[in-house]
Amino acid sequence: MRLITSLGLAIISTGLPACAHPRTLALGYNISSDQSDYSPTVRLAIALAPLLSRMDSIVVIIDSGSVSAPGVQVSDAPAGMSGLYIAALVTRPTNSEGRDPSVRPWSVIEQSDSLPIADSLRLGERRILRAMRFSLPRPAAFDPRESYLTFRITGQATTRDVRLADGRLIPGRPGRIRVFACAAWTLDGFVKTRRSRALASAYGTVC
Repeated sequence: MRLITSLGLAIISTGLPACAHPRTLALGYNISSDQSDYSPTVRLAIALAPLLSRMDSIVVIIDSGSVSAPGVQVSDAPAGMSGLYIAALVTRPTNSEGRDPSVRPWSVIEQSDSLPIADSLRLGERRILRAMRFSLPRPAAFDPRESYLTFRITGQATTRDVRLADGRLIPGRPGRIRVFACAAWTLDGFVKTRRSRALASAYGTVC
């Protein structure tokens, strides 16, 4: 499925929002989460054309992607992550962006159901994702020029047993996974310079 279609021409012909530049997307990944030593990392190729093609819904299609677990891959290592799911969110930045790190810098306008992406992942393992489709209700009043795609990845993680120098064993414990991957471009296909730079330099302040 091509990422650049007639929608791209329609976008270019419209007026540009302040501090934005036309987004020219080549084939390939256009949304990635921040790399972490503790959480999975996703890379996604999102098709632009279907997003606003329907009046009653927002259609999000992942053409392809991957999910990776951090660490060094060992063939006989047990799965460190399990039950991974992904959901598509339409979000809007809030005034908390870049301020209090305990407050999410965006609010959710709509969200999809979650779809499974991996039953289990070993440390260092990379899994190719199949094509996926999400459909979200289109709000009666929302501005695609100020709305972004965000993906939420959830699941379970188990820490490994740790043997201390004195011989004591600290057993691994289960924990929850909840990470996000945020687009630099708005739903109408434009990228704002400030947001793009912030994602590149301080991902957590925006996503």
